[in-house]
Amino acid sequence: MRRTTILTLTLFVLLLAALTTSNLNFSWATLDEDNNQTDPRRKKDQKPAFESSRPSWIIDWDNQKTRQSLKNEPVVLFDQGHSQLFLINRANQLDLSGLARVFHDKGYKAVFTGEKLTEENLSGVNTLVVSGPFKPFSRDEENAIIKWLQKGGNLSLMLHVASPMVGFLDILGISVSNGVIRETANVIKSNSLDFAVKDLKVHPITEKINGFNVFGCWALLNLKPTNMVIAQTGSKAWVDLDKDKQLGKKDAVQAFTVAIAGKIGRGAFVVFGDDTLFQNRFLSPENKSLARSMADWLMNLMVLISVNGGRELSR
Repeated sequence: MRRTTILTLTLFVLLLAALTTSNLNFSWATLDEDNNQTDPRRKKDQKPAFESSRPSWIIDWDNQKTRQSLKNEPVVLFDQGHSQLFLINRANQLDLSGLARVFHDKGYKAVFTGEKLTEENLSGVNTLVVSGPFKPFSRDEENAIIKWLQKGGNLSLMLHVASPMVGFLDILGISVSNGVIRETANVIKSNSLDFAVKDLKVHPITEKINGFNVFGCWALLNLKPTNMVIAQTGSKAWVDLDKDKQLGKKDAVQAFTVAIAGKIGRGAFVVFGDDTLFQNRFLSPENKSLARSMADWLMNLMVLISVNGGRELSR
């Protein structure tokens, strides 16, 4: 049974008290619409319209014949059924065709769906990518994804607005802030919302990279011992609690987590507090290296699960 909101918020305060001596007025997101209204990164200039044509290697998973033809292939499914604005079957600056290409080059069949996620359409999928959802999963979808993870599926989730994913993140043992992070170090073009992440922890995703860039990132809080923080900000990053766009005494100042990896049964997941980092416009050499490392990790997990014959893996 899920935690009640009151118990969850109480737990967050206790955890933050143990982790930092900075301002404890910092609050974490609950299931409300505040994040949709205050997200400084929300774009209104793109609509989820499909291109009339697309590269042949980007495949529509909603076609039953397609699913059958890819039955024995490694498949990465991009979810586009939760009001996402940024898609793999377009090549606009904020779309994800570049990320799809990274997975394709690693040997995946890159497919997309605009339908609800079910046990049926997750069958045959090795990796699920959910980037920038504006609509939450239904309870049935949450159950289907968790069952699929337990059987060996692997998930990559990137946040644009935080609130739609609060309930699902709670299942994964993760909470998310109700404000985006601002940095004082490694800032990009004098915008404190845009910065390089240099504090990387030992993990297959991070072992071959030196850092990556984010452009408006939510802070994540790990609530589960089997999860692992894999990247965080510097110690003087802050969240603008009083909304004055200036660092002051009322703001939270500390090192914030920006990426968490974990496992559920035979499956694994990674969550990033930003979806911008893999969009075409922001797929810099550093971020493309991160994308390649993530794709390699997910592919290797798929191979390990196959070799181990269904046994739960330790990561």
